[in-house]
Amino acid sequence: MESLFFSAGAPGEPPQGSHGTKWKDWLYLTGQDKEVDSLSVLGGVIEEFMDLPPKQGSPEFFEWSEKRERVEAALHDNGFRYYRFGRILPLGHIPADDIPYEETLRISQQPVIPHKVEALLERLVRGLQRAMHPSLTEEKEVKT
Repeated sequence: MESLFFSAGAPGEPPQGSHGTKWKDWLYLTGQDKEVDSLSVLGGVIEEFMDLPPKQGSPEFFEWSEKRERVEAALHDNGFRYYRFGRILPLGHIPADDIPYEETLRISQQPVIPHKVEALLERLVRGLQRAMHPSLTEEKEVKT
């Protein structure tokens, strides 16, 4: 869990407590930090779950669909909507390069190629934290 939060850009050290409260506390603390885009962190934390469904028709797919709908409903109740690649925006704001969710399911196993160089660079930069973090985690484990 800590790796996921660090790679999503959560600030500070992990809060103390059990797994059941740690993620809530960390999201709350992130939301209180004026230097951090808390919606970006939240999007990074839930991105893999939201964007990568289990195989369609499997028992896991049904459970995932229900959980995904709950997340979408909670976001909607608070005035937000989830978009691919960990983007959470206020209702009514639609990213220009958004692909409908139905299309996401169809191409979820295929690479998505940005149409503009700027979009490619943004995706690369956003992914650097996540790509680099596993090596940092390994270094911590070796030292301990």
